[in-house]
Amino acid sequence: VYAGADALALVSLHEPFGVALREGVAAGLPLIASSRAGATGDVAVAGRNAIVVDPDDGCAIAAAVAVLARDGALREQMSAASLQIDGEWPLSRTVDSFARAIALAYEFSSSGSTRPRSMSTARSQR
Repeated sequence: VYAGADALALVSLHEPFGVALREGVAAGLPLIASSRAGATGDVAVAGRNAIVVDPDDGCAIAAAVAVLARDGALREQMSAASLQIDGEWPLSRTVDSFARAIALAYEFSSSGSTRPRSMSTARSQR
């Protein structure tokens, strides 16, 4: 599926990690990433291989799609950056991040909170 794609968009409202972002990076795709995905900032880096959007902002999502659709040079630059990030982010690091995301999701489900902590908050409290 990824081999035939020009880009990957993951604009979830809540995404503890965002495995699809990691898969897109491994496939060398430019990304449109939710600011609420845990992998945003780790494997989806704004201005490097990703356009980061607020998932509540449909206009921002549409604008990001339009930018990537019309700018082949940007897609190529972001694709190369995704492959570089893939090399910098070994599977063991992904597994560690995914385990933190699962722990965060469990904490959220057990806390009765209406909103989960972000992965960046979880990272800063390790």
